[in-house]
Amino acid sequence: MTPPNPPTLYLIDGYAAIFRAFFAIRRPLYSPVTGEPTQAILVFAQMLLKLYATHAPDYVVVAWDAPGRTFRDDLYARYALAGPGDTVTSEPAPPWADPPSEADTTLPDTPTPTAPQYKGTRRATPDSLGQQVPRILEILGQFGIPVIGKPGLEADDVIATITDRVLRDPTHPDIRVRIVSRDKDLEQLLGERVTLFDVHTDEETDEAALWTRRGVTPAQVVDFLTLTGDAVDNIPGVAGIGSRTAAKLLQQYGSLEGVLENLPQIKGFWRENLEQARPTLPISQRLIALERDPEILFDLETARARPVPASELASLFETLGFARMREQMLRF
Repeated sequence: MTPPNPPTLYLIDGYAAIFRAFFAIRRPLYSPVTGEPTQAILVFAQMLLKLYATHAPDYVVVAWDAPGRTFRDDLYARYALAGPGDTVTSEPAPPWADPPSEADTTLPDTPTPTAPQYKGTRRATPDSLGQQVPRILEILGQFGIPVIGKPGLEADDVIATITDRVLRDPTHPDIRVRIVSRDKDLEQLLGERVTLFDVHTDEETDEAALWTRRGVTPAQVVDFLTLTGDAVDNIPGVAGIGSRTAAKLLQQYGSLEGVLENLPQIKGFWRENLEQARPTLPISQRLIALERDPEILFDLETARARPVPASELASLFETLGFARMREQMLRF
C-alpha cells in the first residue's frame, strides 16, 4: 500500500519548460547589468523556486533534448518519402545500435511533402531564447539538479527510460513520479504511481483524468494519437477521425490493431479513410511510442533534492536584475 506522502521524483521536461517560460512574458526583458535577455530565465527560476517551496521534492531531474538529429528524424524521412500505397514497415534500429546499411535506408524516388521534417511545422527557436539556456543550466547546476540527455533521443524518451527504471527499482517500491510537462505524448506513461504535473497551475493528470479528458487509457494513447495525428510533431492522422471518433473506436475495439481487424464493421468514410491511411499507420505508431534506452545512466540518489542555494541565487539574481527575487533569497 502506498503511504499518504510517498517520496516523489519530479521529472522536468527541460526544453518544454524553457519554451513555456520564454513565451509566458510577451515583452522581452534584459539584465540592466549585462544586457542579456532574461524573461525565460526569470520564469524558469520562479517555477523551480515554487516547486521547492510548495512541494518539497524528494528528487528532481531535468530531461534534456540533446543537440543533433534523433532516430525519429531518420525514421520520418522514410515516412515522408514513401509513395502512395507504399507500406513502410521496416523497424528502425534503436538509437544505441549500429547504423543501418545503405541498402536498408534507400528510399523511393517520390516527391517530398511540403513539410517533410519531423516536427517540421514548429517555429524556429528564437535567438534570444537560445541565449538564455546557459544561464538556466547554471541555475540547475546551483540547485544540484542532474540534467540528462542523450544524442539520438528526445527528452520524452529520457523521461520514459527514467520512469521505467524507477518503477522497477525494488529498493524504492513506493516512490511516485511526477512528470513536469503538459506534453500529451507523455500520457502513455501514466500509471498508479505516475502523473503529469503542471507546477504553474498545480494541475495533475492521472489515469482517471486522462479517461475523463480523452476517453482512453494510457495503454491506448499511442494508438489514439496515431489515429488523430499530432500537428505539433507533424504526424498526420487518419482524415476525418478526430479525438471523439478515435476514442470511440478504441473503446469498441481495444487497439488500433483491433480497429484494423474489424474494418468491415466500420461504416462509411471512416473505413475508407482508415484503409487509405493504413500503409503509414505503423510508422506513425513508432514515431509516437517512447523509447527506453538501457544505456542511459541514472542513479536516483544523484537526483536527491538539496537545499535551495539561496546565497548563490541572490548573487545571480542581482546580476540579472531580478531585484524582488534577490531580496527573497536574502531573506531565505
